[in-house]
Amino acid sequence: THSLLPESRLSVIPLGVHPTCSPFPNVEAEHCAAALLGPLREDAPEILHVSSTVPRERIDLLLEIFARVRLHFPKARLIRVGGPFSADQETHVRRLALEESICVLPFISRETLAAVYRRPALVLNPSQAAGLGLTQVAAMACGAPVAASDLRVFREVGGDAVTYLPVGDVSLWSEQVCRLLAERLDAPSVAAERRNAGLRQAARFTWPEFAAKT
Repeated sequence: THSLLPESRLSVIPLGVHPTCSPFPNVEAEHCAAALLGPLREDAPEILHVSSTVPRERIDLLLEIFARVRLHFPKARLIRVGGPFSADQETHVRRLALEESICVLPFISRETLAAVYRRPALVLNPSQAAGLGLTQVAAMACGAPVAASDLRVFREVGGDAVTYLPVGDVSLWSEQVCRLLAERLDAPSVAAERRNAGLRQAARFTWPEFAAKT
């Protein structure tokens, strides 16, 4: 980008996803996740967001999207991992009357985080900028479908396995999220293939592969 070196002298080597990220259950970790979140309910789809709360993560958009989704899925829950909301974000939560529909988790182990990744109907990442995109790789490695902002870095890691949406378009995001949530019930074979596509894509990001390429 900055023309410091000719492109022919550059090699891009993707990082690996943590080995705890797997679609296969870990009994103890699953128990910890259930203790934090309660049992899974088909009528209460869980939407997961894993990130910090810095401005580029666009928590404001996340909340607006979730509020619209709840008009169609009133029992939907937003699960947040990555630290508590800021004061402004808490105010936004109250303004949208979402206090009872959001669960902000405390610090959890990698094993428990993987179990949390195995639960949701959908993982959302509405960021306006990102450096790596490993969050969505971790989600796919655990079998979770992902909807993410249409950023170059997200496409590099997500390939064709992720649903990409323009940053800031709350209407389109909410429509697509509702479609993906409905797909689980109306077209389970399509939802299963979406999950399998994510697993195949995530399998490209391993530490042995990183070491070999290095």
